[in-house]
Amino acid sequence: MTHDRPPPPHTPQALNEEGYIEPGKKQPKKHIDFTLTGLWGPQFRSPLDPEVLTASGWPAVSTPVLRKLAGKPGVAKRALEEMGVGEERGGHMSDDGVSVSGIWEFFLEG
Repeated sequence: MTHDRPPPPHTPQALNEEGYIEPGKKQPKKHIDFTLTGLWGPQFRSPLDPEVLTASGWPAVSTPVLRKLAGKPGVAKRALEEMGVGEERGGHMSDDGVSVSGIWEFFLEG
C-alpha cells in the first residue's frame, strides 16, 4: 500500500430494501452497489497518516494502537467544556458527562 495516491474506491453490495429502481430499468435489483471512498473524497489522500502499519502495509488496529488514537480519558471532555459545549447549550449528557447534541451543534455550526 502506498500513500502517494488515494486507494481505489471500494464498491460493496447491499440488500435493496428500499426497492430502488435504477434509471432505465423496470424492476428493482435484489442488491444495489454503493461506493465507499475516503472521508475527504475520492481524489484526496487522507491527511491522517497511521503511526503503526501491519507487515502487509495496512494501518494497524490493535488494542494499543486504538488506545493511543483515542487519547487520555477525560481530555476531550475538558476540551469540549473549555469550548462551551455542554449542558448549557441545551443538549443531553451522555454517561461520561459530555453533551451529545451539544457536540453535534458545535460541529454543524462550523
